[in-house]
Amino acid sequence: MSSVFRSSLARLLAAAALAAGCSAPAPAATSVSLVSERGLLDVDASFDGPVVRGDNQLLVALRARSEPGDASLLAVDASMPAHGHEAHAQSIAPGDDGFHVSGLNLFMTGRWELSLSLALGDQTDSVSLPVDVP
Repeated sequence: MSSVFRSSLARLLAAAALAAGCSAPAPAATSVSLVSERGLLDVDASFDGPVVRGDNQLLVALRARSEPGDASLLAVDASMPAHGHEAHAQSIAPGDDGFHVSGLNLFMTGRWELSLSLALGDQTDSVSLPVDVP
């Protein structure tokens, strides 16, 4: 084998190994636990899978922190302050495990601010979280 061929083969193998080692892992599902702005509710929000450009679904579980009452998820809205974009969940359905949110179309890559409008009995509250769309 000629030294030129061996040298070229070695560079090709090194480049392949480097490319394989640098490949990004699949994005993880997004899940977060927060306390609402007024401290009325513990909020667990979990996307059904990795956040994607396009339609997203999530589950939101609410627990009263100190006062008894029925907790409700009133609205899920998203905004992209850098560009003035807005998106709104198409559906919020209560279930045994929380509120199932569907049709949240995050139509552009970048940082979105997700705002959840909440209620505990007749008191309103909210919580916000940043979401990055790859």
